[in-house]
Amino acid sequence: MWYYAINGQQMGPVDEARIKELLANGTISESTLVWTNGMSTWQPLAQVNLDRGSAQLQPAVSVTPPGLIDPQVNTLNKLFTWMWISLAASLITFGISLLATVTLFMIIVYKSWELVQDGHARTTPDQAVAFSFIPGFQFWWWFIAFKSLAKDLNRVMANEHIPGKPVSEDLALWFVISLLAAPLVFPLIATVVIGIILASQYRDAAASIILERKNTSS
Repeated sequence: MWYYAINGQQMGPVDEARIKELLANGTISESTLVWTNGMSTWQPLAQVNLDRGSAQLQPAVSVTPPGLIDPQVNTLNKLFTWMWISLAASLITFGISLLATVTLFMIIVYKSWELVQDGHARTTPDQAVAFSFIPGFQFWWWFIAFKSLAKDLNRVMANEHIPGKPVSEDLALWFVISLLAAPLVFPLIATVVIGIILASQYRDAAASIILERKNTSS
């Protein structure tokens, strides 16, 4: 039987078929932390063999998994959760809480840029965020802050042989295009939807990098 983690909360136990179902419907991803009896630590789903837990029956005595979430990954999950909450709250605050949504998105961007500072990154975390708010200049800089972030996250994952789903560089490009077109004809709702999906991919890639580096160093 398997346990999995969503937003820092332990879920399960469930069998292998349920894990595969959750992966297929998008409830969890390859970077989701999972654990089964016999594993010393929680690991991303992409790094484990599901078959090891498929033949195990749920124990009569409850098995307590080890410490659940890496603090850095937990922070990313909380940021993403609060981003959702602030976005939902905008429906009753007449859009005022969208400022919080944007702020939380940019924090995720900042923390993701921190992870790719290997000497080949296109920019620094401070520049990525700060330059995105310079009037006029930001229209070009968004391509660096958001699309280049997707490219650099994928580069680091490939160079360090980190398993996990790559960030869609096409999605990042469309996010920038939607931002540029939003004041003209592009519906705001499309920009929001693309931004949420992109933030989720940033978070998952960042979590994969964090966990793999800590596993390697240990």
